[in-house]
Amino acid sequence: MFKKSHYEDTLIKIKDSMLDIKIRELKNGTSKIAFLFIEQLTDKIMLANDIIKPIALFTSQKNNEEINAQDISDSIIYGTDCSIDCDESKLLEYILNGMTIVMFSLDKQYIVVNIKKIEKRTILSPELTYTLRGAKDSFNENLDTNLSLVRYRIKDPKLNVNTLEVGRRTKTKIAIMHIGDIANESIVYDITNRIQKIDVDGIIDSGELQKFLLNKKLNLFPQMGIVERSDMAASALLEGKVIILVEGSALGLIAPKIFSNSSILAMMLMIIIF
Repeated sequence: MFKKSHYEDTLIKIKDSMLDIKIRELKNGTSKIAFLFIEQLTDKIMLANDIIKPIALFTSQKNNEEINAQDISDSIIYGTDCSIDCDESKLLEYILNGMTIVMFSLDKQYIVVNIKKIEKRTILSPELTYTLRGAKDSFNENLDTNLSLVRYRIKDPKLNVNTLEVGRRTKTKIAIMHIGDIANESIVYDITNRIQKIDVDGIIDSGELQKFLLNKKLNLFPQMGIVERSDMAASALLEGKVIILVEGSALGLIAPKIFSNSSILAMMLMIIIF
């Protein structure tokens, strides 16, 4: 049984953490239910209508009865992205990642609901690689939006997306995309392995990540390219390349970067001339 004092101690620690975490409590006889969230990262309308309101109505009919996380998650909460956890060490991490936590004073388990609402730009026309005939949409800083733009064009079930977190403080999400039966698995493994070994406080954009993935700091021919348009990213995936998208960055990375013969010849001529 999850002791009430432990529940209250957890709330006290969160209040004393000096973080901008909001706490909303409901009482049901001798038991309590707490909702923990960050206001700026939460859809407050969904929180009120899909979580707090149905739980309040349910608890009003179950006065003094024990209410647990499993029952609430299975039949009360309307959110589609909902899970149950009991690891206290993950509690703060969930909240800082934009999740809403529902805690119960008489249950060791808590509910994690994803009702994040992050401000983002609308999908705009590309600025670096403008085209007359091609698609006019480009990536923005929202990772989910960028993934949806690519999936809209490639509906292959073998389109794999591996999501990693980088940065001890920022915990930036990085998506590695490739088509399973086309891409070179050794390249995918090498990129994934290098990203997993990055040990820094934070990664803010794809340019910072690119520096960690290059073999050499000084290299005449770039090993990775950048991609702004989702249709170009889809074409690169169909060619067997790997696309790397970084949360908070409007530019993705393409690996490996391959020069055509004409490009190499032009580069060599420039070196000879200058």
